[in-house]
Amino acid sequence: HFIGICRRNSEFIIKRMNTGRVVALVFVLFSCSIALKNAERMSLKVPSVAKDHYFDSQIDHFNRLDNRVFQQRYWVNDTYWKPGQPILLAFAGEAPLDSFYGVSSGILSEMAAEVGGVLLYLEHRYYGQSFPIDDPKPENMQYLTTQQALSDGIALIRYWNNKYNTNSKVMVFGCSYSGMLASFFRTQYPHLAVAAVSGSAPLTAKANFPEYDATVKRVLNNYGCQSMVSSSFDQVHGSDRDSLRKSFNICEDDFTMDDLMFALAGFVMDAVQANNPDAGYPAQKLCNAFKGDQDAYKAFVKYIRKEGNLDNECLQTNMIPDLVKKGSDRSWYFQKCTEYGYFKTDSVNIFSNIPKDLEYFKNICYKAFGDGVFPDTSWTNYYFGGIDVESSNILYTNGLEDPWANLGMHQNASSSLPVYLYTGAHCAPFHKPTTMDPDNLLIARNAIRQFVYDHLNN
Repeated sequence: HFIGICRRNSEFIIKRMNTGRVVALVFVLFSCSIALKNAERMSLKVPSVAKDHYFDSQIDHFNRLDNRVFQQRYWVNDTYWKPGQPILLAFAGEAPLDSFYGVSSGILSEMAAEVGGVLLYLEHRYYGQSFPIDDPKPENMQYLTTQQALSDGIALIRYWNNKYNTNSKVMVFGCSYSGMLASFFRTQYPHLAVAAVSGSAPLTAKANFPEYDATVKRVLNNYGCQSMVSSSFDQVHGSDRDSLRKSFNICEDDFTMDDLMFALAGFVMDAVQANNPDAGYPAQKLCNAFKGDQDAYKAFVKYIRKEGNLDNECLQTNMIPDLVKKGSDRSWYFQKCTEYGYFKTDSVNIFSNIPKDLEYFKNICYKAFGDGVFPDTSWTNYYFGGIDVESSNILYTNGLEDPWANLGMHQNASSSLPVYLYTGAHCAPFHKPTTMDPDNLLIARNAIRQFVYDHLNN
């Protein structure tokens, strides 16, 4: 694998270097020396399945009179590590730890090998197996805040250093919401983390977020099927309830059109957000579904049924039942309804007749967490700074076709706050490389490697 990286880097650099051949050659030799060293490292046995580890984390880090703790899960890859060598701390985001990249393969474990570091992957509180309080009533979720989550990172670093009587250099990582955590951690606690890699991070909290659908519309238009998707939603809105229930195998007898339209829109949004080479370009697959079929609506129904496995499962359109019980859906919506918003309104009119204002989402927040619960995103941005980053040693990446990039970094804030844009969607540099990766994605991925090496090998 690493020899392949060496070869691809060499071909990529030499092909594009019209001048400075000596510089290019030095960089190639440097890349290959790392590749050869890591080929030797990777011959060691690497755990194929992550083992669960737990440590005592305080329920409330900010109340010195509250000593309650809970068991917080994390994963470890210490194959290459010895006390005193670096810690690579990866934040998991709004899902169980099992849903993320793991510690035994991928770019994070490879970077741990390159610098002889330990990779720690921290599960976010109120997700997976890391619930401070099992009862999900609203008053028990008050400890689900970004500030508490960042402090969990501090707690794990301190726990690890104390366990091994070391004081290792730390670098933090994340993508999407966890990319926000990585950026915020370096900004808030520069004495604890020497640097951060923040991928696809929507740093700006925003309640009304129509820009998401605007990007979906642009991407589908580039692939040539935006008008067919929009006309399909028009036809959904004009169809009778019985035919819709049959077409989409809807679970509820009393479904609302608002709920159905958002449920169907989710399939389209997900295809665009995940439109990366390693996923086989799902947005392109969506548009390909319309080819060769004169009836766009029929093709749309067929696509939704296949993607949702609706021949075997019914389509749940009402999200409230999942938002009132313990689980990732409730936890993430709590964060949306109290801190971030990110409500995908459709002012660009790609999805016919779904709500174009915040009232629909306010009702969801009120039903799930109580009347009046809605995010003050201005406070969130004042506290964390949004894209007005006053820090250093943070590398950002964003996809030019990622709807979340509208709320992230688009240009270098300074020489020590570089931004790498690539043709692709959400978190692509963290995904498995493919032969279809565009050049600017290769550049972004190589930049991450160099950035990590520079900050952890000095």
